[in-house]
Amino acid sequence: MPEERKSISEILIVDDDPDVVDVLCQICEDAGCPADTAYDGIKAYELHENNGYHLIVTDGCMPGLDGLGLLKKVRQSEHGNDVHVVLVSGTECERWRECGFDDCIRKPIGLSELYACIRKYCKCSGQ
Repeated sequence: MPEERKSISEILIVDDDPDVVDVLCQICEDAGCPADTAYDGIKAYELHENNGYHLIVTDGCMPGLDGLGLLKKVRQSEHGNDVHVVLVSGTECERWRECGFDDCIRKPIGLSELYACIRKYCKCSGQ
């Protein structure tokens, strides 16, 4: 019997900057998709394993396990190909898509880009 989800959120926001996490969570909430949060890749991976999110939005540069390391661990997990991982980056996005991220949002984060990702990857957005 499959393990039950422990969270009702479809989205996990991962960033070591609490202000960024707050802004991204508010955007998700406004889109009708409340999000869970983690402030590093290690905690994010633990939450992924327990909750099976549809979308993980992660910063690239974090202490411990960075965004690329998180992506690799998620993809190697049992349901890793069922989750969409989007990178929030201050650098060129094409390079990161080539690494296996489903999408990339350039900093500074535009509302329309994050809303588009939520609509594309999450059921809670009504799409």
